[in-house]
Amino acid sequence: MAGIGEEKPISTRKRFLALVLIMIAACTVGMAIMAIMLYRNSLMEYRGQLQATAQSQARLIEAVARYDAGISDLLLNDDPDYNSTAATLSQIIDAHEHYEGFGEMGEFALARREEESIVFLLSHRYGTVEHSVPLSFDSEVPEPMRRALDGQSGTVIALDYRGDMVVAAYEPVAVLNLGIVAKISLAEIRAPFIRSALSASAIALLLILAGTALFFRIANPIIARLEAYSRDLEKEVEERKRAEKDLRQFEHIVSSSTDLLALVDKNFVYISVNKAYLKAIGKTRDEMVGHSASEIFGEEFFGTIMKPNADRCLAGETVTYQAWFELPAQGRRFMEVVYSPYLDLDGKVLGFMVSGRDITKQQQADDERLSLERQVQQAQKLESLGVLAGGIAHDFNNILMAILGNADLALHELSPHAPSRGKIKEIEKAARRAAELAKQMLAYSGKGRFVIEPIDLNEFVEEMTHLLEVSISKKAVLKYNFADNLPTFDGDATQIRQVIMNLIINASEAIGERSGVIALSTGAMNCDRAYLDSVSEILRAGLEEPLAEGLYVYFEVADTGGGMDAETIEKIFDPFFTTKFTGRGLGMSATLGIVRGHRGAIKIYSEVGKGTTIKIMLPANELPEEQQEPAPGKGETSADVPVPVFSGTILVADDEETVCVVTKRILEHMGWTVLTASDGREAVEIFRERADEIVCVLLDLTMPVMDGAEAFHEMRRIDADVKVILCSGYNMEDATERFAGKGLAGFIQKPYTIKALREKLTEIL
Repeated sequence: MAGIGEEKPISTRKRFLALVLIMIAACTVGMAIMAIMLYRNSLMEYRGQLQATAQSQARLIEAVARYDAGISDLLLNDDPDYNSTAATLSQIIDAHEHYEGFGEMGEFALARREEESIVFLLSHRYGTVEHSVPLSFDSEVPEPMRRALDGQSGTVIALDYRGDMVVAAYEPVAVLNLGIVAKISLAEIRAPFIRSALSASAIALLLILAGTALFFRIANPIIARLEAYSRDLEKEVEERKRAEKDLRQFEHIVSSSTDLLALVDKNFVYISVNKAYLKAIGKTRDEMVGHSASEIFGEEFFGTIMKPNADRCLAGETVTYQAWFELPAQGRRFMEVVYSPYLDLDGKVLGFMVSGRDITKQQQADDERLSLERQVQQAQKLESLGVLAGGIAHDFNNILMAILGNADLALHELSPHAPSRGKIKEIEKAARRAAELAKQMLAYSGKGRFVIEPIDLNEFVEEMTHLLEVSISKKAVLKYNFADNLPTFDGDATQIRQVIMNLIINASEAIGERSGVIALSTGAMNCDRAYLDSVSEILRAGLEEPLAEGLYVYFEVADTGGGMDAETIEKIFDPFFTTKFTGRGLGMSATLGIVRGHRGAIKIYSEVGKGTTIKIMLPANELPEEQQEPAPGKGETSADVPVPVFSGTILVADDEETVCVVTKRILEHMGWTVLTASDGREAVEIFRERADEIVCVLLDLTMPVMDGAEAFHEMRRIDADVKVILCSGYNMEDATERFAGKGLAGFIQKPYTIKALREKLTEIL
């Protein structure tokens, strides 16, 4: 017997019982943990499956709705009462009646919102419950459907119409403004796990020893795999959420972009377009997507502009180009377009991305800048040539002054029967032709206006008809088109006559030996800024300020000759440029200067092989022409005017020695005593010493040391009544501009004849 105080040994049964109890507890706990984890994973899987099912059903309904809407136009021809929405719902309801559902307790619900109620469109799977009466939108029962009708998408655990807890996935059906719910009872989800747990417990009790040993070998890997699966599933869900967020952000960027964006497949069919593209084209998304680029922009434009660049992109190249596009909703726009290859997962090119940016304003600014640069260059060229032409004409007139003066003197001194008289007349004739050439050069420089008077254009042209008709080719027919009641314009008749003659002769030579027509038309028109800016850029470049808007009279010469190309038109006003075998090339140059001097405009229309039209526009007088008094001495002949006899002293100031010499001879021939000076300062000194005997001063405008204007001012300080005749190769308006209102006695233009000088002296003295 054991002694008092000894512990009784634990029996083997008790030990085994304790071990069994421990193993049972461990097994129960392990099975419970495993069942819970499997249940959670299963619940997540059901949620994902339900959401995928709801989404696929929603998309299917939307596809059916779009299809029914697409064929509605065809069906309406047969059935005027056809309603695509009703047809879609009928098909869905009919399909649901034959749908056996999923699981034992799973079902679909489809409903729409009518004001503050939810109306279910499908009958319930369980016939014991009826909900034909709409439910309130704010009740707790239709929670998933309320979310779907609010445009939400997701899953939720909530009570259904039977009061049972269910897992429900909800999705909006945007096309029909419906909501769809797919649900299954939690009890049905839990049932297999409960049965499995009970079965496992029973087996565990029977095979506790084997189960205990196997538990440590099997349970741990299973748990590890379940945890890994759970982590992978959660990671996948998070990645999907991020992808959906990124996609929504990208869609927002694309939809709000002002650039024209589109995705086109390799057959040039639009897959997707943004709002800016639709707005520019003026079409809906359905009218664009599924249609080819050639349908949208036309075969010709697509084939010549778009396709060559698209083919390069489909070959793997990113292509950028610029072109004018006719956009139906925005008109003619200059676009910068980028084609980027669109690759599949294998890196192969299913199409290309189109990005278009409107750069019309930038292009217009560039065009305006280039036009302005051309005008500045042309203005500088015209200014330089004008200065050169004016200077040459001035010096040329000084030389001609000596030639004509001496020839005139020789003719006065020779006997009428002298054999050399004819030769001198030929010299005089050639010098006068040279003087006309100098006038043309002055006209080109814009310094050629001489006698300004109101001109009636119709009467003016009618007076020239005989001259014009004998100046053209015999194979050319001259036609006149005169507008009635034309206003007058202020101009120099001699120069305007020269312009008309130049244009008529040019038109005749353009027709050549062929038969043709020359039309001379007159008219009047109100010219706005846009029209005036469209006239010859060459002409506008030569003006210091823009042409004035308002009423213009015009004459237009049109011919059926060979026409001119753009290069010829650009050079037509250049001095010494000509397309003729003979000629100096000063006709159109002089025309430009004359029109510019009259503040007018030239507009040229010409096409090779079809002829040329040149319109000359001149500022018109608004008021009718007033009656002019006859000029003094009009109708008198040279034989009626007595030749005056002069006496006294005249001072001649000119830096050209030949001019001084010939002028001195002419004046002495008339009977004057002549003093000469080679510059302004010398002239002032001579005048200061002999002012009391000098009755008149012939003063050159341009001289060294002191010019004519300064010398005139000094002479006026010495004698305020001094009579000064200004002499210049320039015209009177330009030469006397600095003498306005200062007492200048008169003006005579070089080269002048003995008769002209005598008449001027008679007029003044």
